Amino acid sequence: VSTTEAEAAVLRRAKSPDHGKNLPEHLTLGLSLAAIEEMIAALPADAVEQCNAQRPIINGVRVEPNRELNGYVNQFHIARASE
Repeated sequence: VSTTEAEAAVLRRAKSPDHGKNLPEHLTLGLSLAAIEEMIAALPADAVEQCNAQRPIINGVRVEPNRELNGYVNQFHIARASE
């Protein structure tokens, strides 16, 4: 399995003795770039619309709809897959 330069840099940082010392544990678990790309590619064609249909209300105001695929949409679908 070959790695890109970016993945190799991430691996070097991960092996560093100081890696993750100032990060919350959940941020040190990590996903490979390939895994993230696969997850995004597997999202349904209407991923944004599905997320927008479930927008929360915060302080009495419904959250603005997403206009495009972004971190909020990804987070929504990751949470659904984790249920």
